[in-house]
Amino acid sequence: MPVDEDGEELEYEDEYGDEFEEEIFAGGEEGEEGEEGMEISASEMLGSDGVHAEVEGRLYRAGDPLAEDEKLDYDSSAYDMLHRMTWDYPCLTFGFVRDSLGEQRTQYPMTSYLVAGTQAERAADNQLVCLKLSKMARTIHDDDSESDDDSDEDDEDPIVEVQRVPHQGTVNRLRLMPQTSHICATWSESGKAHVFSLAAPLATLHSPGSAPAGVSTEPLFTFDGHADEGFALDWSRVATGVLATGDNKGKIHRWQPAEGGSWVVDPVPFSGHEGAVEDLEWSPVEPNVFMSCGGDSTVRVWDVRRKAGSALAVDEKHGVDVNVMSWNKLVNYLVVTGADDGSFRVWDLRSFQSGEPVAKFNWHHAAITSVEWSPHESSTIAVCGDDHQLTLWDLALEDDPEAASAVRGRDDLKDIPPQLYFVHQGQQHMKELHWHVQLPGVLGSTAEDFNIFKPANAGDGAAGGRSESQNCLTMIDLHRDYLRCRGKSELAIWHGELLRGCKRSAIGVEVGHVTDSYWCPGRRWVYHASEGAAFAIDAVKATLTSISLPATALQPEDGTVLATMVRGCTALTSLDVGFNNLDERGVLELVRAARQRDQMVSLGFASCKIGTQGAKEIATYVATCAALASLNLEYNCIDPEGAMALADALSGDPTLTKLNLSEMNRSPEDRDDMGGILAISSALKTNRHLTYLNLSTNNIDVRAGTALAGAVAINGVLKHVDLTSNRLCGISSHAGRQSRKIV
Repeated sequence: MPVDEDGEELEYEDEYGDEFEEEIFAGGEEGEEGEEGMEISASEMLGSDGVHAEVEGRLYRAGDPLAEDEKLDYDSSAYDMLHRMTWDYPCLTFGFVRDSLGEQRTQYPMTSYLVAGTQAERAADNQLVCLKLSKMARTIHDDDSESDDDSDEDDEDPIVEVQRVPHQGTVNRLRLMPQTSHICATWSESGKAHVFSLAAPLATLHSPGSAPAGVSTEPLFTFDGHADEGFALDWSRVATGVLATGDNKGKIHRWQPAEGGSWVVDPVPFSGHEGAVEDLEWSPVEPNVFMSCGGDSTVRVWDVRRKAGSALAVDEKHGVDVNVMSWNKLVNYLVVTGADDGSFRVWDLRSFQSGEPVAKFNWHHAAITSVEWSPHESSTIAVCGDDHQLTLWDLALEDDPEAASAVRGRDDLKDIPPQLYFVHQGQQHMKELHWHVQLPGVLGSTAEDFNIFKPANAGDGAAGGRSESQNCLTMIDLHRDYLRCRGKSELAIWHGELLRGCKRSAIGVEVGHVTDSYWCPGRRWVYHASEGAAFAIDAVKATLTSISLPATALQPEDGTVLATMVRGCTALTSLDVGFNNLDERGVLELVRAARQRDQMVSLGFASCKIGTQGAKEIATYVATCAALASLNLEYNCIDPEGAMALADALSGDPTLTKLNLSEMNRSPEDRDDMGGILAISSALKTNRHLTYLNLSTNNIDVRAGTALAGAVAINGVLKHVDLTSNRLCGISSHAGRQSRKIV
């Protein structure tokens, strides 16, 4: 997002400020004060048995009747932050905008950008509302009003700034492109789907006056080929610019980006639902796979190469609509769905065909309207429904006997699932919720009003709540803990907590000149089933920048676990898994995970059985990535066709500066085919970034060597080319200008 010349964020008041009402709830009735100076002894806090604490008051559950003299109140200590606001028209949908203010922000006051879509009475009055919420302070708790730690900022109301873009018809749903979040796709009640650029209004919010004048507010593209309006809408996180829209007639269309900032929509839709397509989600790792759910009570998996019928389908067998779904971005085989009967289910795609979810919950009493996995905690789900409550669930929690005994005799606390850890109420007819990717633990929810809040029992990520004195730990050997742990997943918890405590920035075979016990062969802690991977991500996701695991006996299944880590680690820039027992499939999972964040600087895939298909997909990544500087593909099975794909990527002058293709093809059948080497030679003539190239042990003959020498002479950038152990027979070791070294 743009900033001013000094890098400062400018701030101004919303000229339509009177249209927004912002409140910070305070417990108790207006003007009511509690008793001061009251001390409660430990004995008074205990129950009649002298052991278990007693809690005053009654827990209200959604749907419970209220007596005439009763009113609902909330405990301010349940929130770290809570702000509520309303505007002229309710909003069915919204999205948080990814900004440039940093990741893992936990300090108050907070700032957030978002886009909301209105539901006005007149179609012409609808808008996309771009908002900046700044100076969002921590909630003042009822019991800490006299704390010395309170700051003046805790009393301030947030500043709400707004820019509007006209939208014809109610905005049924909107989604922001994950790679470029100022690109917004919308579904209109008019039956049309649009794509807008919100760059100008968002730039104005960030720095008033920075947006150029006269920028059009019209959609970049509109598709009116659907037979009816719809709600299902999602951008691919793997293939930039790819969109899917589903309508109330059961049809799904795929959009693909075209030149000139436009889109091409497949005229033939995907068909299979026998009713409305209520929601859809693209795979977080596969460019050709998405899922959908609908009014026929089914959940479906689609392959874009097959239009007539889904690849897989499961009927939830409740006979009502499956309204919403969310695909876990940290554990890519988990999906959650929410239905009209108030139930929500968690599906493991590895056993999807069995038709049985791995978990089912019936806490809500009305239709589920939104579900979303946490982007920070792999086992955490947020759910909201038409019963006016938003609930938070942690699937890793289990029954606690001590907690059960503490609620003995309390009918209002019976039958609460152990996985339920927070209930947010006070909003009527909740429609949609989202976690904030850059503010750990912060959620937004839209209903008749809008809330943004952070529960007091929400975490801050790997670094949350840790003191600087805990940063000195660099290595500890827990091998003997196998004797004390009941299972592998428990061992992973121990290791995860240690990594969390020391804010680990690297995992590898040589960390601080000592052997890293976590990854020694036979003691690899991450591959402890899915639980281990989840704890690994939670422990290091905000601090891990490097994974270096060459020759550590990694197996094919470790590729999947590592890919889960790569997707979850927000700071990761370097990965080396060379000379292991990984296969091409595992490598491609890692490449797709790297593409999702597009921040990797160095990748090492030596001796990973990479063939033609793998080389082609890696070449696609090289051609489009924004940061990759070093790539090691030595000792693989890349045939001339794969080498030509890499050459095509190089000819586009990507960011790559170092490329190792030593003995890239171990197959004896293609050793004499110089097509790939000749293609690389041609690419070097136009490439202006590559400074190091290793082509040793590739059986290069005189003709191909001569072509390489000529290309290097033209190139003008290459500093080092390794051609040892080839068949060059007399080719000069110096091919050109600037003292470039040809070995």
